[in-house]
Amino acid sequence: WDSRLLSICQELGVSRQMEFVLASALAGVEKPDPRIFRMALSLAGVAPERAIHVGDDYEADVLGARGAGIRAIWLARNGETAEGENPIRSLAELLELLP
Repeated sequence: WDSRLLSICQELGVSRQMEFVLASALAGVEKPDPRIFRMALSLAGVAPERAIHVGDDYEADVLGARGAGIRAIWLARNGETAEGENPIRSLAELLELLP
């Protein structure tokens, strides 16, 4: 994401629902680089094994999160598949996977 992410989140009123927003343009690194995931973990004060990342881009979200030691859940709304993967098709399915 570019630097507009922060202002977009503020304008939509979603910033109030989050502890922080991490835009790759401002962080200087983007997914799938595990460093951006580690930055998010640091900002959240959470260990990788206690985090879950849900994303719709297999390479950037799933492989990137796994590279940082985070459990990744692939949201494949369009029916995408990858060998050995079991993606969810909607966020409603996410609740079934959470402890």
